[in-house]
Amino acid sequence: MRTSYDYYRTFYYVSIYQSFNKAAAVLQTSQPNVSRSMNNLEHQLGVKLFVRSPFGVALTKAGEELFEHVEVAYKHIKAGEELMSSNFKLEHGILAIGFSIGITYGIMRSMMTPVIHEFHKQYPDIRLRIMHISTASLVSEISNDLMDIAFITTPHEENQDKAKYNKHILHPYRDIAIAGPSFSALKGRKVTLEELADYPIISLGSRTETFAMYRNYFADKGLEFQPAIETTSTGQSMFYALDNLGIAFIHPMEVETEIENNEVFQIDLQDKLPTRYIAMINNKKVSRAATEFDRMIREKCAVLQKDIR
Repeated sequence: MRTSYDYYRTFYYVSIYQSFNKAAAVLQTSQPNVSRSMNNLEHQLGVKLFVRSPFGVALTKAGEELFEHVEVAYKHIKAGEELMSSNFKLEHGILAIGFSIGITYGIMRSMMTPVIHEFHKQYPDIRLRIMHISTASLVSEISNDLMDIAFITTPHEENQDKAKYNKHILHPYRDIAIAGPSFSALKGRKVTLEELADYPIISLGSRTETFAMYRNYFADKGLEFQPAIETTSTGQSMFYALDNLGIAFIHPMEVETEIENNEVFQIDLQDKLPTRYIAMINNKKVSRAATEFDRMIREKCAVLQKDIR
């Protein structure tokens, strides 16, 4: 069966916007043309792809299954176009950068955003596309050549995808346990992990690598990891800790000011928390823009490590 690529391109935009009119506007064509293309596509495939209503369109089950494949194909085509435009000179194109939701605001501010600003200053015509998603999603995007560079917190579960990307450790660290004044009974003495487990704990959500790491760490000590509050970012974890609602595990760089101002205090744990790393991963089809950003971020991290020592 030979189906026009234009039909699938139109199908992609109709699915994204759930509207023939909006898809027509993006594609710079008319609504009747979009409707005709989708009718032809449904006829060629022999399935109904959309449920039409006065409020727009919705995908049928068959439409959802087709969209899963079309979306990946369309992203690959766009990534190929962007690679072609950025491979030969650093004047045009897109650089797609991802950050794990475990990367804290402090790390972003000290390590990442200065490099982003400098890169944009040196190469203003290269458009940056930045996403903050889970480590697992970033690894998938990198492995499928849909993102250029990503920054993740490790350890994370390695799988067969590791053969599809390069990995470089940038920054080793250990989280610290922090709490607000309401938990002053834990202040000024050694606290066991077993005792800590009886208090409300704040953690990133159960689908994150951070949650999995702490769950395994507690299990190794014969304890169950059951956070009272699950968040979608370290910023949210900080908010709840500052509001005296629980104990959070945070990168020390994130809470220097709050500790100094006595808004929270560091709990002196008897057992050291696991060593973690901020790592940079990139796909093996590296563009010149990605190579340059890689160089700049490594230089910045090398300087920071010297300052820390």
